[in-house]
Amino acid sequence: MSSTFYEIAGKPEGERGLDYEQVRPLLQQLLEERFHLAYHREIKESKGYELTIAKGGAKLVHTNGSEAHAYILPGRLEAVNQSVNLLAGLLTRELGQPVTDRTGLEGKYDFKLTYATMEQIDSDQPSIFTSLEEQLGLKLEKHPVPVEMFVIDHVDRTPSEN
Repeated sequence: MSSTFYEIAGKPEGERGLDYEQVRPLLQQLLEERFHLAYHREIKESKGYELTIAKGGAKLVHTNGSEAHAYILPGRLEAVNQSVNLLAGLLTRELGQPVTDRTGLEGKYDFKLTYATMEQIDSDQPSIFTSLEEQLGLKLEKHPVPVEMFVIDHVDRTPSEN
């Protein structure tokens, strides 16, 4: 399966685009229908981090209602009109370990974070851990976290026709 690639083109109904949370169930449905994907979910404990509020309190800025976007570049993370839960997801991608949001913060925020990447040993930038605390008033603590796993029971190598 890792040597065969497929192009999936789809267009949502209506004028507005879909975010990741809206696209995911549609993509799963497509894979189930076209590839006869069968899977089940399991929860397993994994090494990871809990995202909590630092001693001085959160320094997040409530959004002004702009159109939502988020991205990660080496040493930089930026999001507009996003939840802290999405920030935890971005941190998961950056750290390579799951991050669970334990801040209790609700709503949407705009945030920017600059930091030294793990590869930048001699950087004048602070680590992502220090930057989180200094710039956003949040901290990461090592903690076993529950991770939802998708276990594939069956998938066809060739999809059915459109």
